[in-house]
Amino acid sequence: MESGPIAELLQTLRRLRGPDGCEWDRRQDLASAARYLADEVFEYVECAASGDDDSATDELADLFYMLAFNWLILHERNGIDFEELARRGTEKLRRRKPQVFRPGPEWDGLEADEIWRRVKAAENESEDSPSPPSLLKDLHPATSPLRQALLHGQHAARADFDWPGPAPVFDKIDEEISELHQALEAEDSENVAEELGDLLFAVVQLGRKLGVDPDLALRRTNAKFARRFRRMEERCGHEVQGLRDLGIEGLWREYDRAKRELRQEDESGPPSSGHPSSSSKPS
Repeated sequence: MESGPIAELLQTLRRLRGPDGCEWDRRQDLASAARYLADEVFEYVECAASGDDDSATDELADLFYMLAFNWLILHERNGIDFEELARRGTEKLRRRKPQVFRPGPEWDGLEADEIWRRVKAAENESEDSPSPPSLLKDLHPATSPLRQALLHGQHAARADFDWPGPAPVFDKIDEEISELHQALEAEDSENVAEELGDLLFAVVQLGRKLGVDPDLALRRTNAKFARRFRRMEERCGHEVQGLRDLGIEGLWREYDRAKRELRQEDESGPPSSGHPSSSSKPS
């Protein structure tokens, strides 16, 4: 890769990691860089879902350079070439999608997901780790629990193990809330945790039936709550005691006030000043 934007990006990253580069970049290892890569994925997902193509393009560029940054650290450890990533990705795609690259009657009538699953199962058998094919994909432990619940529900639905629509899921949620109350009344802490997990799983399935990504929905709610709470803190001079002195009813009144104010600001255009990003990644 002699020239071009990709070569320039890799040269820039090498400079940053070099002895005369940036202290932040030199300090990162594969584990920390991977965490920043995950952050960029979520930021891109949010922009992509918003329909804002310009923002999505910017975030995809951030994701691309963070991917290259992770590669560089891996390259420093084992010498893998950047092009090798593309080669391995291409090989896997061609291997896992035989209906396109090696068409044959054995794939006729099968959905793409089913073909992918069968090819992957065959690969596992060839690696001396035989396991019967399952509709439930083996998810990495680092996959967020909300994402795991969503995917398990999606994959089980391929066997028609699913609700016909959102309405029955509401009934299931009511059932799980009732069982959680029973566990609380029995003061059974282990069962409380189990029933709370069942409730969360059911709520994720409701999101699936409504076409809502639970990770993205919760990420937005977290950001919304943080924004409103910080406005409350501003009004109390960032003093914890000032918040406590309001009492719970006063706190909820302040929260509703912050909610109204921020909504009005969003509708009329937010001021140029604001809170700095909480991310430790340099902008």
